[in-house]
Amino acid sequence: MTRTVIVALVLLFAFPGVALGQTPRELALRAGELVRSATEIRGDDPDRSDALLREAVGLYTRIEQASDSRSAALERTLGGASLMLGETGRAVLHLRRAQRLDPTDAGTNETLEHARRQVRSGVAPSAGSRLREVALWWRGHVPRSALLYGSLLAWGGAWTLAVVRRLRRWERGGIGVGVLIAGALIGGGTLASERALDRASREAVLVEDGVMARNGPSADVYPPTFTEPLRAGVELVVLERREGWARVRLANEQETWLPEGAIEMVTPGSAP
Repeated sequence: MTRTVIVALVLLFAFPGVALGQTPRELALRAGELVRSATEIRGDDPDRSDALLREAVGLYTRIEQASDSRSAALERTLGGASLMLGETGRAVLHLRRAQRLDPTDAGTNETLEHARRQVRSGVAPSAGSRLREVALWWRGHVPRSALLYGSLLAWGGAWTLAVVRRLRRWERGGIGVGVLIAGALIGGGTLASERALDRASREAVLVEDGVMARNGPSADVYPPTFTEPLRAGVELVVLERREGWARVRLANEQETWLPEGAIEMVTPGSAP
């Protein structure tokens, strides 16, 4: 399946006609029409297609601002449009945000992996950079709602069984109570740890292409860290900010400095 087909499917079905209120809904319908038109003429008139996609991105951004909240559907749509426009950095950023909001969506995960393959940064991930992925391995397989309701049911079942045992003076059933309590704690703890990790996250994405990383917070004083500039879409962790620069750690655990304006946080407002 080609990149255009993959992204087009994501764009066409990512943003369902939910009850957003009249004005945002009208914007969504208009943006959807623009995306469809852009997809249809992509092969014959790529410049016009890009113009339509940029207009659609502007409308989807207005929807996001009007609703005063982020949604997986909007982020997924923005990521798909950015990928079609060749803006790999912003594609990775929006798709990472969509994945964080809805980790089980297959379309988001597939398109994100496709976008990551376009980066080809040469920065190999290490064992240390995968710790968060290991801690949150379940997010791509188990819906949050299943964990939440499962934990509540297990907690309620444990109390119900404990009360019945006490009233009927059963000697058996203690193991069942323990198992239900453990299940409730595991499910609740898993959700709590995810929330804590997301709030503390300093993960970011390089959204500008051809940025030269430096050994310090100055292009005039410090030499480049690498012989080649970094490509948009490189994923990193922000360690500190200083005078318009950010000290970051790349996926291979190497630290370097990048212009602060060239990166954006995966979780907005989570910068150190």
